[in-house]
Formats: sequence, structure tokens, C-alpha cells
Amino acid sequence: MMLFVIIAFAMIFHCNSLLLSKVNSYSRLRSINMIVKSGESVLIVQNKGGGHGSIGYQLSKTLLSQYPGAKVSILQDKCSYSKEPFSSYNELESLGVSIVVSELTGSNSGSTTFSSIEGIKGKSYDYVIDNWSKDEKNATFVADIAKNSATKQLIFISSAGMYSGIPGLQPLVETDSVKSSNGPRKVETVYEKAGIPFTFLRPQYIYGNKISKRYLDFFIGRIVRKLPVPVPLSGDQL
Repeated sequence: MMLFVIIAFAMIFHCNSLLLSKVNSYSRLRSINMIVKSGESVLIVQNKGGGHGSIGYQLSKTLLSQYPGAKVSILQDKCSYSKEPFSSYNELESLGVSIVVSELTGSNSGSTTFSSIEGIKGKSYDYVIDNWSKDEKNATFVADIAKNSATKQLIFISSAGMYSGIPGLQPLVETDSVKSSNGPRKVETVYEKAGIPFTFLRPQYIYGNKISKRYLDFFIGRIVRKLPVPVPLSGDQL
């Protein structure tokens, strides 16, 4: 059953439109729209940087804008607060976002569990958004949070980088073959088996305010100056 989640808004506003949101979404239970009711809680498990680095920041602002009564928390993997968007987290806190920092990856992360993190242990979350997991171990950690919370929906920000090739012209479609060895695909597999309603978003390139990667500046710069934009192959895929 296809699962359309309103939270795709914050992915779509900052995604490459040629491979916009490779969404592979199924529900074992029923179709759900993520409409956060007043008082309901959302936990965003956030990585420490890279192409997905700004998603937690942007999601938090968008969720609070669309659902003023929502309770939004970020579980942040320990990172450098001298870089964006992390240096702007004070803006989120002023809006009421609870930010809990813990070393989720690294040499001291081995004993980290949901019940050992001050600020989230003992709490439950209606929605869990995983913008962090890269392997099965990470996914198991997040799945435990979702299960302990009786979460209504788990959303994983995956990656379109898992596709194994381009059989002809783009755009790719959800059912194109993927690499089973790919980290985000392994995470998806854990969630498929976890018995939790889930949605996978597979973005390609993320762009926008406070993003640390600048790989699209060349193309966007030419577009705003109304200059020709080079594309691969013959251009027929457009």
C-alpha cells in the first residue's frame, strides 16, 4: 500500500528535481498521512553533517510552522557547532525545539542505548524521523526507539545513491534495481522487517539555506543568470 506522507514537503523544497524524491513507501497496517496533532511528538535523529546535514534543522522549522502544537525534539549526533546548520540551533531552541546531543557514532558510542540518553530516555514519540542511520547497527538503535514509543510512523531519509545503474535515460523509478550492499538500503531492510509502519525517502541532491555542500552552485548560478545549463547525454531525459 502506498504511503503518502506530508513530511515529504521538507525534502521536496530542497531536492534536485530531476531525481526528486525516490520514495519507496509501504505500510503493513494502513495508509497514513503525517498530520501531527496538537501535543503529539516528533523525534528527529540527526547526523553530524554531509549532504543531509541541514534536513533536521529545516524539518524542525517546517513542522512547527505547519503544526504549532507539535513537540519537536532532535537527537543530535555529537558534532562541530561551529558549522551550519548546527551553529544556528539556538534559533530552533528559541522556537521550542528540544535538542539532545549524544555521541551516537565514534569510539565512545558502543554502549549508547535509547534508555541511556538523558533527555529522551523514558519518553515516547508519535513519529520518528531517521536522518542518521548508515548501517544495520544504526537502524536497530532507531528501530528500538520507535518500538519502545509505539511510534505511528518511522520515516527514513534514505538515498538515491543505492541504485545500481541507469538502464537508459533518467529519471529512475522506485522499482529500478538497487545495490544490496549499499548502506542506506541495508537500513531500509532492517525497517522492513521491524514491524513498524514506515516510509523511505530517497533524495539525490539536497540544496538550500545552511547546507554545507555546494555541488549545485554552478547549475543554480547559471539558471538564475539565464545561461545555458549543460546536462549529461543528449538532454532527451528532460
